[in-house]
Amino acid sequence: MPDRTQLTLTLYATHDSDRDGIRAALSAQGLEDGLEGAFTNAVLGDGYTAGEVVIDNGTEHRTLAEALVANTRHTAFELVHYPDRTHLGRYAAYAPGHDLYFAFCDVDGDPYSDDKEVARWLASAPKGMTVADWLTTQGPGLLGTSVRAALAELRA
Repeated sequence: MPDRTQLTLTLYATHDSDRDGIRAALSAQGLEDGLEGAFTNAVLGDGYTAGEVVIDNGTEHRTLAEALVANTRHTAFELVHYPDRTHLGRYAAYAPGHDLYFAFCDVDGDPYSDDKEVARWLASAPKGMTVADWLTTQGPGLLGTSVRAALAELRA
């Protein structure tokens, strides 16, 4: 039987016109009851947690994040699927105007990138591009710094 862990959705911005889209995304994952507060009485910046979500292959958070982006226009969010003893945690973040960002996360829900993955990204950079140039041009999307900065502004 697959392991189950907590999945937390935190909304940083939304609009009344997005509520049906949020509800549809949660319903498609069977989370409409577990994350009820996320669309009925949303308090921006509060995390809403479903405690028993399967984490066997790491696609549950991705499917929900993609559905939230597809079904809403004004919603900014973080989604954390916490790790367990055998599975890596997963993180997703989105703010309108930014790419949907996916990463692994630690037990605190903080995202990180695998060093081998970063090494592959740097190796595939155009010839002659410095690490500083890469961090300025490609890094913000691949490392999630741009979307996380946008969410930080919404938190303030």
